[in-house]
Amino acid sequence: MAINRRSFLKLLAPSLALSSLPFPVDADDAKDAVFIVIDGFDPTIPAEFLRAFVETFLEIGVPIGLIPNSNLASETKKTTAYGFRRIFAENPDMVEPVLWLPGLKELPSYFQRRAASDAIKQMSGLLEGFDGVTRHGPVTIATDASTPSNYDGLRCLGIRNVLSLFPSPSVSSTGCAQRTVCLYGSKQLMIVDVADPAPWIEEVFAEAGWRQIVFSLAGIGQISMQDLRLRAQRVSDAIGRELSLGRRFVVLPREHARWFGADQLRFVAVRIESGTDVSSAAMAAFMDELEALEIPVTDTRPSDLESEIDLLLLPDASAAFDGGGRFIRGDTTISQAASLLANGNLMRDAVVAIGPQDYGTLHARQATLDTLGRFRQDPGTRLVDVTDFFTATTAPDPVFDLLRETRRDIIGDSDPQALTGDELLADARQAWAYFERFSIPATGLCVDTADVQAGYSWLHRELTMWDLGSLFAAVMAAHEIGLISDDDFVARSELLIKALPVVPIGELLLPSEVISADTGASLSRNFNACDTGRLLSVLRELDAYPLTQGVAVEKVAQWDLDGVVIGGHVHSVINGRPVDRFRSQCAHYTARAFRAWGIPADSPYEVADAVSKTDRDMQTLLALAGLDPLGAEPLLLEALEAGLSEPSRLLADVLFSAQRREYERSGRLICMSEAPINREPWFTYQGLNVTASEERWRVNVTSSDPRFATPEFRRAIMLVNTKAAYLWDANRPSSYSSLLVRHVRDRTRLEGIGFSPGVFVATGKGMPGYSDINTNAIVLEAISFITRGRKPRSNL
Repeated sequence: MAINRRSFLKLLAPSLALSSLPFPVDADDAKDAVFIVIDGFDPTIPAEFLRAFVETFLEIGVPIGLIPNSNLASETKKTTAYGFRRIFAENPDMVEPVLWLPGLKELPSYFQRRAASDAIKQMSGLLEGFDGVTRHGPVTIATDASTPSNYDGLRCLGIRNVLSLFPSPSVSSTGCAQRTVCLYGSKQLMIVDVADPAPWIEEVFAEAGWRQIVFSLAGIGQISMQDLRLRAQRVSDAIGRELSLGRRFVVLPREHARWFGADQLRFVAVRIESGTDVSSAAMAAFMDELEALEIPVTDTRPSDLESEIDLLLLPDASAAFDGGGRFIRGDTTISQAASLLANGNLMRDAVVAIGPQDYGTLHARQATLDTLGRFRQDPGTRLVDVTDFFTATTAPDPVFDLLRETRRDIIGDSDPQALTGDELLADARQAWAYFERFSIPATGLCVDTADVQAGYSWLHRELTMWDLGSLFAAVMAAHEIGLISDDDFVARSELLIKALPVVPIGELLLPSEVISADTGASLSRNFNACDTGRLLSVLRELDAYPLTQGVAVEKVAQWDLDGVVIGGHVHSVINGRPVDRFRSQCAHYTARAFRAWGIPADSPYEVADAVSKTDRDMQTLLALAGLDPLGAEPLLLEALEAGLSEPSRLLADVLFSAQRREYERSGRLICMSEAPINREPWFTYQGLNVTASEERWRVNVTSSDPRFATPEFRRAIMLVNTKAAYLWDANRPSSYSSLLVRHVRDRTRLEGIGFSPGVFVATGKGMPGYSDINTNAIVLEAISFITRGRKPRSNL
């Protein structure tokens, strides 16, 4: 989006109409805009110094933007702060307050809003008492980014214009994205460093083009008032000489937002309040008139808006985005709306409130319609209802929108389709059939994956440490449910403990990544951090289980696990070298498992302290950026084995709610996790892409072959995951989880070999004859969790 150079002078009419500006008679020929910004003043600078410098510009009619030091907000009784306030009070059409927000580009949209909201609150306090400034708030911010960025998230706070003040010989004007506009590049001068600024200014104006000039007053307390006045006079004289040539014009920064015409309309929402029975007839007549004039209006109370769209309207409030994730805007009465039609406020979004006093009589109705008519006549304004206002001024934020949707989601308690005890027991027996058929008696181990068709059988006989963790979990669950005896349980557990590998990997003794199901021999000299985290989590349960207390301590002690925790991050070891696995969905689960064995480890989900719970939740969700899609594992395994931690509870809520809402919107059953499949590339990671606005449901494969990278292929292998369905039934009992579990149990049951990994969404069919250790183990683990009252064993 760029300015139309042929038409922007027409859009500049309000600015050019200021008779005090030092334009020659042929000012319409001036093509190059100049924006002047003054910053660098703080409570240490005497108020008279600030005023002396600013007045040199005002005396020749040159408008300026002022950036106050953030410390001024807490020093409102100091003379500098008072002087700053007086400047705005006396010169509202010539001086614009500009917020300084360095580092803004590096922040996600949510935290851009939070930072800007805090700055607006500070400035509102600084300017409190000056009508027109406090009520409407700033529309321009300044930052330090050297490259373009998206600042649309700030429009909901009334921000229309962004000045990027990094040093540059040229200035570029463009849309930051869709809802805000940006000026990039500036020339900067420290007034204290230059006795005669005139040559510098002349050099700045030597070539044609727009200019953004920043004069810093930092340190001016070091020079005398007389010297300051002399430097200020030289500045204003040099600028005046340039303007007299008719090549340039000076405007306030906020005017920039108006120059984009229809691409940058301001939005004014109209909200009407009902009154008594006496005024109901007048309101009906008024609504008819509005409809005839095609003026949109919202007939609702502010409290209803807050519950529907998180928009809180408060009389005369500064725009804010609070720690609870609410958008706050000032509600301007129609009697005060004239201020929004004044030159300085023509770019401000607003919500106009109309009460019974504004339509109760014919005279009042006409006055209100006249005011609304003036808004309609402004080519830069669009009248909308409140919902459209919220949509137009609030940029999409995929992560925050996901959190908001989750919080609004209400999961009913009624579940007439819940699995009965008999059905759960039947499913447990079905899953245990896999282990009865494919276990190897000599080692206690089990085939990893089985593909058994008529006249064909293929058995994968290699086990990862993740598989071993699942095998231990299956044996415990089978005993707890009553499928195997005490003696059988103990014998199986002891065999499995004996089979755990202890091998040299690099310079450490560790469990190897893969072992043979037939012999227990190590098949790899690598160590997998994520898979071992799964194993350690289950071994902690086994070690506390009544019949096997302490059974795993000795074996775990043989592993040099503390040696793979480097800088707080649990590392894998590949080809003898440590590889950081911190940036993965399993790192939190792994960290908790290591801690359970007394080994400190960090988690990517555990973020720094935040001001509010919403801030903390957003930090957690944003930590998932760049990771594999979020699926049910290992997220819900944590719930079964140790209880959900705070960040995992949030992620579980977000994932479950998103799946359920998708079903309500599209009719597609969504239940995603990692899973093997019965075709190349054999294994997939499926789940929610938390940070994406589109393609939220992702299917990642373990191969770089382009055949598996097409949208068509990914859609074809998307699953309603069997083990995930049972995990949700265990952790989020509801009609949706029951719908999931009934869907998979009817389509993935394989006679004599357990359950298949899932049902293909595209076909509604399972995988004939194809089953695996993890699917059946986790089904058993989930059912045992349900039968013991949905509590981790550690809580019993």
